[in-house]
Amino acid sequence: MKQQRGDTLYAKKLVFVFVSVVMSSFLISCSASSKFMIKQESAESNGYEKNTCKVVFLRPVSAAFGFAPVLLTSDGKYLGESLAKSQFTVSLPAGKYTFISWSENTHAMKANLKAGKTYYVRLMVHMGTWSPRIHLMPLKPGSELWNKKDEFLKVTTAYKPDRDAGQKEMIDARAKEAKEVIESGLKRFESYTDKEKNERSMNPEDGI
Repeated sequence: MKQQRGDTLYAKKLVFVFVSVVMSSFLISCSASSKFMIKQESAESNGYEKNTCKVVFLRPVSAAFGFAPVLLTSDGKYLGESLAKSQFTVSLPAGKYTFISWSENTHAMKANLKAGKTYYVRLMVHMGTWSPRIHLMPLKPGSELWNKKDEFLKVTTAYKPDRDAGQKEMIDARAKEAKEVIESGLKRFESYTDKEKNERSMNPEDGI
C-alpha cells in the first residue's frame, strides 16, 4: 500500500513537472500580441492636458515573451497590456490610484499623481506555478534603478493602447472576472509588509 501511494505521488510530481515545462516553454517561445496595443514609431511626446499627468509603463525584459498582462485601475479602468520589451504611456487625471496587474498572484501598487508630471513604472516578471507573476514597481528619482530609466526607454518598443476598445472587450465584457481581479489586487497590497508597501507606492514628488 505504501509503495502504491509512493508511486502515485511520484506520478503526480512527474505530471506537474511536465505541465510546468510545457507552459514555460510556450510562454517563452510564443510572442504575445494585442489588437489593443498599437505600435508607435517613437514614444509619446505630446504635452499635458489640463489637470492631467502621464504614467509610463516599462517592461524592459523579454522573459515570459508569450505573456501580456492587462493592467487596470482599482475602479476598473483599462490602462493597456504590457508586451515583453515594451513601453506605453497613459494620460490620467491627477489623483490617487491603485494599479493592478491581471496575472497569477495578482499584484498591485499605489500612486498619488500630480498634474503636469510624468511617472515611470517598471514591470518585473517572475515565474509562478502556472504562469508569470507581474510585479508593478515605481521607478523613483534617486532610487537604485532610476539611473537605468533611459536605458529601459531605449531598449523597449513604444505602443499606444486603444483604451476605449480595450475597456469594452477586456474589462466590461469580463466584468465578473475583472471585479475578482481588483478585489484580489487590493487584498494583495494590504498583505504586503510596510517596507513592501513603501516600495510599491508612488508619491507626487516621484514624477518629473
